[in-house]
This record gives sequence, structure tokens and C-alpha cells, in this order.
Amino acid sequence: MPSLRVFNPEHDWSLAQGRVGGTPPRAAVCLANDLAFLPALMADDGDYVLVPDADLAHHGWQQWEPNNDVHFVETSQQLSELSIDGVVPWGWDARVIRLLLQQGINPALLPTHEQIEQIRLLSHRRQAQQVLSQLLNTIDSPLLVGESRECATMAEVQSIVACYGDAVVKVPWSSSGRGVMLCRSGQLTDRQQRRVANVLTEQGTVMCEPFYQCVCDLAMEFTAEVDGSITYDGLSIFSTTGAQYGGNLLATESCKEQWLARFIPLTLIEEVRMQLQHVLAAALCENYQGPLGVDMMVVEDKCITKDAKHWALHPCVEINLRCTMGHVALALERRMPHLLPAQMQIMHKEHFCLQLAESMWEE
Repeated sequence: MPSLRVFNPEHDWSLAQGRVGGTPPRAAVCLANDLAFLPALMADDGDYVLVPDADLAHHGWQQWEPNNDVHFVETSQQLSELSIDGVVPWGWDARVIRLLLQQGINPALLPTHEQIEQIRLLSHRRQAQQVLSQLLNTIDSPLLVGESRECATMAEVQSIVACYGDAVVKVPWSSSGRGVMLCRSGQLTDRQQRRVANVLTEQGTVMCEPFYQCVCDLAMEFTAEVDGSITYDGLSIFSTTGAQYGGNLLATESCKEQWLARFIPLTLIEEVRMQLQHVLAAALCENYQGPLGVDMMVVEDKCITKDAKHWALHPCVEINLRCTMGHVALALERRMPHLLPAQMQIMHKEHFCLQLAESMWEE
């Protein structure tokens, strides 16, 4: 039986809110409207995709060589009439639950309030800290780096930032890089102190990490299965501008691995993948089912000789318990192999659009 799929890019914002009310950022609302067809790229035959405008969604969908039978349904329709056995949103949160209930979805197909709260707790950045710690303790390699501290007071934050020198302070729940503050020379600016004070009041803690000079952003994409196991979906190599998403490399898995091998041995990449599957399965403990991504970084190692630079892998920068642009990229790689290699981008002029461009990654 088919599923209903929903693109709700305001998901991270909703988790940060911790409640149903409020108005999402305008960019997230526009993204949800303009790219509502995105879940169709990952849908199975017969699936439905909830969109605000079926004609607009169909128009956007057509450029991606649709080879599966997907149906677009508008929010004005009573979804209770659909014969579906599941719902697959971009990410689960209280806001999307309310939307689906208002549209007549059977509550039995949705997570309970308690399950949503558990997903929110698992999405806290301390989860990435705990997974990172387990990876570093399990894998004996000088090529792995990473450190993160959770701070509950301003004094703790200032002490840790001073210790790190250049540091990054992160909000526990945030979206699109908005919750990341770069602190130089071991100090917070007056504006950053005010921001941290507000976050401590609203969310309780912040995460403090050393600043690393990033050479390459990457992620491993997974799916948490109903039985609690974690399935590996593939590598995602992407670019960022500041903390904002820039684009994904579309290439075969082998090409992506060989590109990374210039920096990090593939044996280490494989060991990190296998350990992540075990650690994530234990951490999630069947409390989350669906797509997820673990963001990583290749960074410049502090050990630099006169002859050559050395690189290291930060194996767990973020954990996203939701669909990611990496999952979209993997879907396009499977759908359009004849166009590889290429770069997937989200561009914005009057509207957001998904497009392919010539790959900016060196061969």
C-alpha cells in the first residue's frame, strides 16, 4: 500500500521551538512551497506527495525524468480518503503532526506526542557529542579528531571558549546554520554573549567545540529501520558557504570514495561507517524510524610539516534525524546516472529551484 510523503523544511525550526505555535522563517515557508515536489524523487510507485499546488509541483517534477507513478495531492483535499499505510515527512515534529491531523490523516498512522518528544530529545546536539565520543573511544586512529562540551552557564561557555581559542558555540536545536556562532581568540563578542544568554534561558544549554579548518564537508546517509537496524544509503559530499548549504556532488559511490581517498584512507571511512551503524542503533533504540544523516568534515590537522599538510576526519559534526539534501542527491544519482558527475544546487531568484550544474569538484 502506498505512503504519503511531505516536504516540511521548517522541521529544524519547529524542533527548536519545542511547541506547535509560532511562524516559521519566511525562507523555510517559500522553500516548502517552491520545492514541495522533492519527496517525489524518493517516492515509490503509487505514493502520494502532499503539496500546496499540484500543478506547480507537477511542473517542477517533470524536469527530473519521472519514471515512477507519483500522485500530487493538495492540502485542500481531505487526505482521510486516501488509501495509505504510512506517512513519510521530511522530518517528524509537532507542527507537521498538527498539519496532518487537520487534513484528516488517521492518527494511528502518526507518532504519538510522547514519540515526537523522544525524537526531539534525540535531535539535541548532545546526541552528536555522545556518538562522537563513542566513535573516538572505539576506533583507534590518529586521523580522527573532534571534541564537544555541553555548557549550562555563561561562565562555563566563557571558560571553554577561552580554552579552545577559536571556538564554535552551537544552539542545541537550530536550522540552516542559524544556531552556529564562531568565536575568535577565545572571546565572545557582546552580541554573542547576549545571544548565548537567550539560548541558555530558552533551551537550557549550548554546545561548545573547537574550531576546525574544514577542507571538505561530507555526510553518511542512513535509514533507521523498523526493527532498529541502521541501513547505509551512501556518501554525500557537499559544499557550504559559511554555514549555509551550497550544493552536492552527484557522482557514483566509487567516484566519491576515490575523491575522499585523497585525504582520508578508505579503510578508515569504512570503519567509521560500520561503527556508526552499531552506535546509532544503540543510541536510537528503535525510538526513530526513517532517514537520517551524519555530517562530517575533513579538516586540516594541526600537525603540519614543511613538506606536506596532513588531514584528519571529524566523524560526527551533526546528526540529522530527518531526510537531508544528501538523500535527495543519492536519489538523483540513481535516477539520472547518464548526467554524472554534476553538481546539485538549490538556487533562489524569485523562487527556489533545484538544478544541476557542471561539477565544481576536481576529478
